[in-house]
Amino acid sequence: MMGLELTLLEVQVEGDIDLRGSLGVPAVPVGFLRMRTHTRVGVRNGGQSEIDKLMAVSQQCCVVGKTLSAGVIIEHKLAT
Repeated sequence: MMGLELTLLEVQVEGDIDLRGSLGVPAVPVGFLRMRTHTRVGVRNGGQSEIDKLMAVSQQCCVVGKTLSAGVIIEHKLAT
């Protein structure tokens, strides 16, 4: 899309969570409290401005990131 040739792409995701919530401890939320991504990008035919634009476009188009940011309705069905 942008004509960049990637030489490196690494994405690490980490988050903060209090596991007591998943154990049913009252007043402790279940789930991640905060998440962070750390991205390393290398391109053969561009500089920092192209990498910055790539990062911005990627954040706008990331299905997982947008879903986590906005929240999503989850349907639970049980069959017996």
